[in-house]
Amino acid sequence: MTSNLGAALLQQLAAATRQGLPLAEVAAILATDPKTVPAGAPAAFAGSLAAGDNLATALAQTPALSAPATVKWLLLAEQQRQLPAALQAWGDDLAQLSSGQRARRLALLWPSTLAVAVLALWVLLALFVMPAFAETFASFGTALPLPSRMLFAVTKAAGSLWWLWAGVFAVGAWAVWRNKLPTAVSRAAQRLAGGLGFVARWQAAVFGHRLVLLLGAHPDHRPLQAAAMAHLAASTPHAAWAGAAQRLQAGLLAGQGLGTVLQAEAALPGRLAAFVLLGEKTGQTPAALATLAEAAADELQEAQARFERGTVLLMYLLLGLSVGGLVLAVYLPIFGMGALV
Repeated sequence: MTSNLGAALLQQLAAATRQGLPLAEVAAILATDPKTVPAGAPAAFAGSLAAGDNLATALAQTPALSAPATVKWLLLAEQQRQLPAALQAWGDDLAQLSSGQRARRLALLWPSTLAVAVLALWVLLALFVMPAFAETFASFGTALPLPSRMLFAVTKAAGSLWWLWAGVFAVGAWAVWRNKLPTAVSRAAQRLAGGLGFVARWQAAVFGHRLVLLLGAHPDHRPLQAAAMAHLAASTPHAAWAGAAQRLQAGLLAGQGLGTVLQAEAALPGRLAAFVLLGEKTGQTPAALATLAEAAADELQEAQARFERGTVLLMYLLLGLSVGGLVLAVYLPIFGMGALV
């Protein structure tokens, strides 16, 4: 459940439970319009709520909607009478994820369009232009420079299997656009892309914003904060940041204070621990987390802007390198023959 509809549904459930409305009545209201429940949610979910089961039990019966860690978090929140806060936090978290996915799609729209155009151009060159150049240069009987031999070999292989490369590219683009990549592939791609500074900053900003929002839902309850960190780890595609969430969870479960746990995590900005430690000393931890949430939202907005500019500049750089390499590989043999004359 990662759509805006899922976020809105959770926020409505939070409001209903905050007002003491039984979830069975909520399910009966939602059943009047099947489109209210996000796609992929089986009827067992609404049926379980209508039968009087608690939310965690209903979610456990429909694993497509949430990870086991999320179910455990909600179950603990229900036991501690903190379910409205947990539902609101989960809804806000889903809204944040959905917003991040939209921002990523918009940022990649123009570079992706340009990449498709360049790929189509390369296919045409491989099928109709490069073979003619290769035959012409071969008729001269001179050894070709290494860049030229590599270009002709690549275009020959691509031209003979163009349908395979085009199919792989199309499937990959669809999987990325629809967020359907397997978890292992997604985490590998996140780790690889994280080598770029603007991508790494965006990943850190997304994680930081989600972190403070989830911690702020239960500012004075360590077990619930630990459960929220388990949810964060399970729903974070980047392995390094998922590991950071797991370490935070372990520290909280060990009885350490939130400020101490944040201070021990080197991957996080130092201001997180400083603000929380100060809040703990003054008894104002909720206010400290609220301040951090505002700062994290501003950082995320700036990181998204840098991500958009960075993707466009990177695509132009790759385009320039590919065109420059093509021109160099084609003209080197001509320059060599000119020198012989």
